[in-house]
Amino acid sequence: MAPRVGITQQAVLDAAAKIADGEGLDALSLTRLAAMLGIRTPSLYAHVHGLDDLRRRLALVGVDSLAAELRSATDGKTGRAALDAIADTYRSFALGHPGQYRATLRDPGDDHELRAANERALDVFLGVLRGFGIAESELMHCYRAFWAALHGFNALLATGVMSMPADLATSYERIVDIFMNYITPAHTDR
Repeated sequence: MAPRVGITQQAVLDAAAKIADGEGLDALSLTRLAAMLGIRTPSLYAHVHGLDDLRRRLALVGVDSLAAELRSATDGKTGRAALDAIADTYRSFALGHPGQYRATLRDPGDDHELRAANERALDVFLGVLRGFGIAESELMHCYRAFWAALHGFNALLATGVMSMPADLATSYERIVDIFMNYITPAHTDR
């Protein structure tokens, strides 16, 4: 089936991102997407092979966007400034694009394209961490710890459960403080 004139795969993905970010990833359905685009649901099959394929493509777009933003934010930065740039960019993406962000949290399995996209984002993190002289055997552990802390904070923030009176920006900064203390030279040669 030929795609409808005026409806491109990019238009489909843009509309899917708008639904996911505005209403939540769970609100994204082919029926809802078709309604937003003003087409019948079967017409979407010229662009995607079902809801799982749509979410996979949304994950690819999200991971690639996040990787590009991380690369841009860390360009020319090292040390604490680079870690701050990663943390701030990660938070901005997670909170600014909540549906796309949630879509990125997908196990790539055998999906080589999604795995490659994830590696592009990972490479930014690892490049910054290598600048601290962290042993190669520790790099992935340090990445996972930092990523888990950033993700956990932003996931909790998105649910609204962080309503305590303490300043959220200061709390977020403490994540980087704690991580910086962990990756000081005393911890890089384990």
